Amino acid sequence: MEFYDIEDSDTVESGEYIFHTPTKTIVLCGGFSRSENSINALKDGKLLMDDISNFQKIRTTRTELYRTTGTKHIKCGSCKGR
Repeated sequence: MEFYDIEDSDTVESGEYIFHTPTKTIVLCGGFSRSENSINALKDGKLLMDDISNFQKIRTTRTELYRTTGTKHIKCGSCKGR
């Protein structure tokens, strides 16, 4: 698992896990606003609002994904009929 800074071209989706650097915890993104320069996240059941610069995105390798989920890739289900 690797953490990297959120660049100007990056977006963070709601429901994505991200790393909050001041508290050193992984939180669940609830809202992302580039215009307000803020991210709303859920940490320990409470809403946390902070600057984008205080968060980092998480990158995992395929090996780590396989080890944690037990599958080689995750399917969303939209291509079942194809």
